[in-house]
Amino acid sequence: MNEPANRTPATPLHMRIFWYGVAGVVTIALNPALFALFHDVLGWVNWIAYAVSLALINVAQFLWSYFVGFRTRDRWTASARRQGTALVIFNALNYALVVALQAVFPAFEKAVIVGVQVVIAVVKFVVYHYWVYPDRPAPAAEQG
Repeated sequence: MNEPANRTPATPLHMRIFWYGVAGVVTIALNPALFALFHDVLGWVNWIAYAVSLALINVAQFLWSYFVGFRTRDRWTASARRQGTALVIFNALNYALVVALQAVFPAFEKAVIVGVQVVIAVVKFVVYHYWVYPDRPAPAAEQG
């Protein structure tokens, strides 16, 4: 079921941390920037501006995780199902926290986005590393 999709070895932990950090820096800067574009420039209401911003960030993160940060020996379909589940949970939590905290701290809308992203990112990395894109040993036939 979880046969290797290709012969590329899984990304080692230290490189997963590095590439996840690179993606984090980019998305932590890009998410509030997109929110500002949609909310401040285009005049969209908070919750719509953030929903679109979060959706765009997730597309970028999905592609980055699959192609760069979390290579795994598992078939893409197995990892994609797990990543989809994780994204639904983390996005719902992210969205609920951001909208609620922006209502409490309206002067700090963008700081709230960044703060929530950082907290969720730490938990998401652990889930991605151990469950979504696990680093399984190569089958005995490949180690030969």
